[in-house]
Amino acid sequence: MSTRIPSKPRSELRPDQQEMHDHFMEIVGQSSHPGAAERAGRVFLPFLVLAPQIGRLSVDMLQAVEGLPSLPADARETASLACTTFFRCDFATYAHSAMPVKLGLLTQSQADAIASGQKPDDLNKGCSLAYDVTRQLLEVRGALPQDLWDACVRQFGQEGA
Repeated sequence: MSTRIPSKPRSELRPDQQEMHDHFMEIVGQSSHPGAAERAGRVFLPFLVLAPQIGRLSVDMLQAVEGLPSLPADARETASLACTTFFRCDFATYAHSAMPVKLGLLTQSQADAIASGQKPDDLNKGCSLAYDVTRQLLEVRGALPQDLWDACVRQFGQEGA
């Protein structure tokens, strides 16, 4: 993405793109991901500023999802890592492997297993469910089977499911 859509200095952006740039940097600057602002600025920002209105909505949606109180951080990171692995997003997989380990959300062996496309045997109930749901949605697509949906509602509540 960054080679096809090169990064530009803020001063070379249109005013609406500068506004999107500033909004993005403010949001990622609040992230608990180590080095997120610098990496995300290089990788995602050039794409997001092309269409600033859509870019802003995308950033705001991701921030809202990350802030859901009923979805624990470890389950959220398990799902993120399973997604980045599935889509072979090497940089994002690297980032989502390091961050949950650094924050104590996953062990190194758990993160390594998920990053290699395997479900670790020792995940807690919420992470195990997050992994199963993520893989179901990515591999099978369509509505979740009722039993999996019900398990999500029990574990994470309606909002987290």
